[in-house]
Amino acid sequence: MSRLFLFPLLLVFNFWNNEHLYTYASNIENLIKDKELEQSKETIRVLATKALNVVKTKDINKDFEVIFDEFLNLLNQYFAMNNIAILVLKKYWRQMKENDKKEFISNLSNMLSRTYSIQFANFKEAEFKVTGAKHKSKKQILVYSKASVPGKEPIQITWTIWNKTGKILDVNVGSVSIVFELSQGILAKVAESSLARFLKDFNETNERKNLLKHAS
Repeated sequence: MSRLFLFPLLLVFNFWNNEHLYTYASNIENLIKDKELEQSKETIRVLATKALNVVKTKDINKDFEVIFDEFLNLLNQYFAMNNIAILVLKKYWRQMKENDKKEFISNLSNMLSRTYSIQFANFKEAEFKVTGAKHKSKKQILVYSKASVPGKEPIQITWTIWNKTGKILDVNVGSVSIVFELSQGILAKVAESSLARFLKDFNETNERKNLLKHAS
């Protein structure tokens, strides 16, 4: 068989082979993306189940400290608190010393734990359902969910998950971003005085013992 005859056959074979390799790689990529979406949805299902179980099995008037600590554990386990702190403080984060950063993250977690402990007490009868998920970008996934309380309109909740760690970066209740609202409030307080003054007041207010003291 002459080389002139073999040459076009080789071209066809190479083209066919490359097409199949591309299709195979594309299928693998889609499988990975689908797995990431399923893992993110499961993360939110498990978190919601644990959070609702806390408030359904305990009385906030009698067991506030226990509820507070359980929500604090959930925050540290499922939320990217370091990244959330950076998103909240924006440019001021770079101005802080390492010890100040750690203290702020700790007390931010305390504040959120107290807030959710009180808010979730109203969700004893709630039903929670994950309704979907999609990639927001290569680094982030959005998980859509709905919380239904008898006699009230369902609440649409969207969770932003960081692909790298599988942890939550933000929560949107309806169209309101929790991180954005938190950041706006904190930045306004910093602007009113100074970063140092804000951190002093914030850390004192949100120290665990002080939050538990003013639990009611």
